[in-house]
Amino acid sequence: METILNISDIKPAIEWLQDEGRVFFNTQSSWEWFKRRNAVELAESGALILGKGRATDKVSSNISQVVLGILKRNSIESAKRLEQKAFPLQNLQED
Repeated sequence: METILNISDIKPAIEWLQDEGRVFFNTQSSWEWFKRRNAVELAESGALILGKGRATDKVSSNISQVVLGILKRNSIESAKRLEQKAFPLQNLQED
């Protein structure tokens, strides 16, 4: 499914990071790491347009919502793994 972007809603990723993005990422390095790990999902959602060469990355107006969704999903997955380690007997099924 192709996402339709409004050109007026697109801005450089660094601007978003300095404004709204600070809520999620304390440093540009943490954003770069997150972006590398989730580039496909960010791009497919239309939230991130990766720059090539000297072109800078751009983001659309839905970037914060997409990032929040990815972080929420990752948090739930981590919590489930933690729960399985903390309570291993609860994960056994009775025959």
